[in-house]
Amino acid sequence: MQHIARRKSLGRHVDELQVGEKATFTQKVEERDVYLYMGLTNDLNPVYVDREYAHRTELGEPVVPGILVAAQVVAAITGRLPGPGTITAHQTLRFASPAHCGDVLTTELEVVSLDPAANRATLKSVTHNQEGKPVLLAESEVIPPPRLRSVLTHAFEDYD
Repeated sequence: MQHIARRKSLGRHVDELQVGEKATFTQKVEERDVYLYMGLTNDLNPVYVDREYAHRTELGEPVVPGILVAAQVVAAITGRLPGPGTITAHQTLRFASPAHCGDVLTTELEVVSLDPAANRATLKSVTHNQEGKPVLLAESEVIPPPRLRSVLTHAFEDYD
């Protein structure tokens, strides 16, 4: 049996987006996600997993690394709006409150400006927990997927 790989479709091009357009992305943060993050980055801050240590801080309990919460914004951008193939060019983050393992985080994206000539879109987002409490406010300048040239055009571009 021959397996044929199917390409996933790319996200929407900048000229297919509209200011005011919105999308949401929801995901539960598991303890294993924090351990995977720690292993990948070597960020071994005890406030992430050491309950005794975290209890002695103003946080009171272990927290999810901020960059892991920020990664949810990127996942929302590349998964929902504009979608697969999008690249984040610039991002500003403001952490409003800590996230904890077991939290269900919802990121709400909104397109706030478009620059078709530069193939850029600016999105604002709010990520909140299951109680509706804001965890992260972000603004992201993204490069939506470009319109790709035909493979045949690309293959023969050096020939006259």
